Amino acid sequence: MNNFSKIKKKIRRYGLRPATERKLSLFAFSCIAYGYSKILPKYLGFGYDALGAIGRGEKWYSLLNEVAVAKKTKQFIDRNFDRMDSLIFSPTKEVLEEAETLVSKEKKMIKAEPREYLEVIVDFYPRLIAVLGIYNCFWRYLGDNKSKGKITKILAECLGEERGAVARFYPMIEQMVCQYTRQIGEKENFDGNLLRYMTLREMKRFLAGEQISALIIKKLEE
Repeated sequence: MNNFSKIKKKIRRYGLRPATERKLSLFAFSCIAYGYSKILPKYLGFGYDALGAIGRGEKWYSLLNEVAVAKKTKQFIDRNFDRMDSLIFSPTKEVLEEAETLVSKEKKMIKAEPREYLEVIVDFYPRLIAVLGIYNCFWRYLGDNKSKGKITKILAECLGEERGAVARFYPMIEQMVCQYTRQIGEKENFDGNLLRYMTLREMKRFLAGEQISALIIKKLEE
């Protein structure tokens, strides 16, 4: 079975459908996939069973099973409505505090070793995405409704405000990734923007000291 056949089989198996069009690097989408599938379950007890993306360069279409996510979110609400503050808002507060510290610290590290600071960002980015994913689960549950089931209009507005507080850091973190990958490239004599087309796993391996071969650089440039 070739790779294309395997991909089609997984798309059908998990019921993936086109969801949103985004302007993202492969690295950013890889962080989303990891955050939604591996970290999100620590908060909600469930995550996305599978995610996919179709695109090139910085234009990507995400593939999700939004119906399955909405169903799991309803089950979470029914079972944990009285504990939502500790399960959702407390983790959000922790991540927001960490994001504030990261942004504040970044302003003081202009001359810092770019690899060192990028390591901090790479560790934090998927966790920020996972918390943002909490609220996206609720949005998929609500759909076009202003309230639904136990989620009143007031609570939905509160969730929207919390989501906005988290989401505002997303472009800041992405800008840092662009800045430090560019600096690494300038220092090591290659196009640092190519690093943004690595997956999260590949980026971690690179930052751990694994050398990028000329063949890989050529492949990333294609």
